[in-house]
This record gives sequence, structure tokens and C-alpha cells, in this order.
Amino acid sequence: MLDVDDFKSINDTYGHLVGDEALKKISEILKKNVRDKDFVIRYAGDEFIILLGEIDVNLAKIIGGRIIKEAGKFLLRKEGKKIKITVSGGLAIYPQDGAEPEELIERADQALYFSKDRGKNKLSLAYEIGRAHV
Repeated sequence: MLDVDDFKSINDTYGHLVGDEALKKISEILKKNVRDKDFVIRYAGDEFIILLGEIDVNLAKIIGGRIIKEAGKFLLRKEGKKIKITVSGGLAIYPQDGAEPEELIERADQALYFSKDRGKNKLSLAYEIGRAHV
């Protein structure tokens, strides 16, 4: 699960058209950095779920890290200003983090907010943070 950092602030400061442009660019980055058989889904306002099928945790971490790095390189331009866009992520692995979709989403969301609480622009793994930290 990924979330655009400080998205509300982008919308409030620069307007919804700029926020929409940021979401479109993040979508492009996500699609460019996953395999053809993977799924990128806009889950909520500025959240995305990426389903990586038949993949080990190490490759999932590489893909997640690459997405966060690529998103961090992107700058929106508005009225001569450069607006840096970053994303935070949470990674949950089936079946160790949950056997049901709802449980995996919950654990990925917890890991996502763990990333945000620790400075944003990073990826956290649900099994590494443990249930006691959320």
C-alpha cells in the first residue's frame, strides 16, 4: 500500500488540479515499476494498493523501494514553484501477515503509517514492525 505524503497540503496550497496531476504522475510511476501481471489499484483518495503475485519478499522490497525512489525524483511545477512529491509505503506478505484480503490490507496500512510516523518517504514491512507497534 502506498500513500502520497502530505497530499492534503498539496491540494490546499496549490489546488485540486495540481493534486490530480500528482496522482496521475504517481500512477504512471507505479505502473512503470511493476510487472505486466501485477495490479495497481487506486484504493482511496491518495492511496494505492499494488498486488504483486508470485513474488518473494526480497523482490517486493526492491520494487517498493524503487517506486519510492522514483516518486521522490518527481517535481510538479506550479507558478514557477517546484513541488516535491514523495510517497510512503507499507508492505504486507501473504500468508505470514494475513490469509484474508482484509487482514493484508489492514497490516499494509499499519506498516504504511509506521513509515509516515518515522519521517515519510520510506517503505516499512508489516512483519518487521510487529503487531505490538501498531
